[in-house]
Amino acid sequence: MRDYTREYNLFKLKHPFIKFFSIQDRPDTIDWFDQDTKERAKKNYTPEWKYATKRVEYHVNSDGYRTKEWNDIHWAKSIVLMGCSYVYGVGVAEDETISHQLEDKIGHPVINMGVPGSSPTFTIHNLSCLLAQYNPKGVVIGWSGSGRAPYYSDEVTHCGNWLEDDAGMGLAWRYNKSHGEITSHLCRQIAQQLCHNTSYADFTLFRDNQIGAEYIPQVDYGRDMAHAGSETYNNVAEYIAAQLIL
Repeated sequence: MRDYTREYNLFKLKHPFIKFFSIQDRPDTIDWFDQDTKERAKKNYTPEWKYATKRVEYHVNSDGYRTKEWNDIHWAKSIVLMGCSYVYGVGVAEDETISHQLEDKIGHPVINMGVPGSSPTFTIHNLSCLLAQYNPKGVVIGWSGSGRAPYYSDEVTHCGNWLEDDAGMGLAWRYNKSHGEITSHLCRQIAQQLCHNTSYADFTLFRDNQIGAEYIPQVDYGRDMAHAGSETYNNVAEYIAAQLIL
């Protein structure tokens, strides 16, 4: 079996800044993460609530992604799904995520590379790193809001109105709305160009991210009562399945 981990480690030695950055904010336990807290669940609890009996667990790889270890992935047979916390699936069980539901619909492995809080720019970062090393069967991107930006140091800080970096880059990024909107358009164009030899589809769950990707409205909620739920993600999976050419 091809040793993808060894190849990836060798690649990182040659190109130390071109890598999948680990998700720094990751579950402390398998039961709760990000906005999906025990306190919120208690507040939202009713005996009829789906999550009164349905358990949500977060199982992540050694880099914090909600998927397999990189060495266990057969990239050439897999669809890679990128995006933010909606793609990651904050607030929903594994079988409710976009990746799981899409995999059921198309019959191919779907790799969940969602990074909570991440931006279109960071999605291009991970997409570029992915295609520099592997040749996936397809790529799907769920575009996040344009008011976000990565700030790079030894690691990466995902800047938004919920978290600022010490250098003030996130605040500067949002100073002029046009800056983020133009950058998001460019990111989508770059993604389409990078994936010209790969089956590609995209969408957005952000109403204000008008970059040409299909907007799919949120129709329900996950356990955290903030992120989308299984019905929304089923609608996303159905849309993607119809767009991919496999």
